[in-house]
Amino acid sequence: MKQNIPLFTLFVIIALACENTDKPKVVYTQNSTAKGLIVDTAAVTMANLPIHFDSTNYLLFVVGKTHSYERGSKIYIGSGSSSNESFSVGYFNGQSISGDIDNIKFQHIDSIHIRALTTAQIKIRSFYFVHAIADVILLEVIDNDTNLDHKLTNEDVVSLYIANSEGTKFVKLSPDGYQLLDWELITAANRIYFRTIKDVNRDGEFDKKDTFHHYFVSLKDEAFEPVKIFPLQTE
Repeated sequence: MKQNIPLFTLFVIIALACENTDKPKVVYTQNSTAKGLIVDTAAVTMANLPIHFDSTNYLLFVVGKTHSYERGSKIYIGSGSSSNESFSVGYFNGQSISGDIDNIKFQHIDSIHIRALTTAQIKIRSFYFVHAIADVILLEVIDNDTNLDHKLTNEDVVSLYIANSEGTKFVKLSPDGYQLLDWELITAANRIYFRTIKDVNRDGEFDKKDTFHHYFVSLKDEAFEPVKIFPLQTE
């Protein structure tokens, strides 16, 4: 996965883009859901210290898992598959965080109460705080064990979600089973544009034999309802 932030000065457009380069797979059965996931008994659930994004009244705690490794008589904690000591979940880069994230917890700056974004079993690969137009969070989420290996990994379909800065609204934007290709924030239009690909030939792979679908969601619309568009269609 690579993240690009292009600047189109000529058109007065600031675009923040994210492109997925992973190769997810789909296995077609009646039970292709996230149920029956394997519990990683070696994993330790941790939460980072809170993050505060400017212009919001909420702190965000990133929650995820790290692993313990035994070396002789000592036990170390490491992130992901690395054996290096680490007590952090994800990688923070200004306005975005990427990593193997299980959830995000929200706390108002004047409260001690902490609320989870979701109770579902998901993996958040990355999320980005959008504040140029509206205080919302865009998230790349794996919410379905599409390759039926009983794990949520980068080999499963990635979906695009959006949440408000309070964490009280968490909406899926891309259709079920459609792999997210990339997204882009166009501030001049107050919209998020994104592309997906659908495995129309049902061979379990996403490639040029499949179909591409384009959408946008207006950040002025509190319902965050995606609108399908057809830039490849001839008039």
